[in-house]
Amino acid sequence: FIRLIKRAFMISFWKGLKGQLLRNSTLKVPFRSMAVFVPSEQPAEYPKLLEEDVLKSAWSQPPFGLRAKLSLPVYNFQTGEYSGENAELREEIFNTPIRRDIIHNCFVYEREKDHQSYHRDLTVGDRRGSGKKPAPQKGRGKARVGNKRRPQNEKGGIVWGRVPRDFSFNLNKKYKLLGLKSILSARLAEQKIYLIDNEQLE
Repeated sequence: FIRLIKRAFMISFWKGLKGQLLRNSTLKVPFRSMAVFVPSEQPAEYPKLLEEDVLKSAWSQPPFGLRAKLSLPVYNFQTGEYSGENAELREEIFNTPIRRDIIHNCFVYEREKDHQSYHRDLTVGDRRGSGKKPAPQKGRGKARVGNKRRPQNEKGGIVWGRVPRDFSFNLNKKYKLLGLKSILSARLAEQKIYLIDNEQLE
């Protein structure tokens, strides 16, 4: 009877957790404009974290909590001073749970997508030499020899040698988009995102 109660409790717990993750899923929200500029006299402050150390939080926990209002000040590119506007950031982009595994896979994908190897070792079939048996099978009192290009010889072929190889692999578009959102959320949590009004130089 106690086992049945535990089993029913675990089933209800996982169903509730699954529904919560689906409701808070970042993939259901379309990728729209990231910021809305609002005039203000005071510059906006960096949003406060839910915990002091973001990396110690759970993988499904947003860094700034649920339904957080995010805003950043906009600075003048030439003077570096506050321009009088604040940027309202979208929560589904800059408050995504920081998935370190997805960020790592996206990093490896970008690093290896153009990585190719052209090394090729000579095998037994590539070495010079005829296919004649070098010595008789029996009667010498020595080990049997069937090919002079065998790997045991000095100029023999290479076994399990290097071959041309492509190191790239595929990632889904939504997977890469979720990795980008996680990176932007991590940079905002580290206070390493700065907004400027324009890039024009006089």
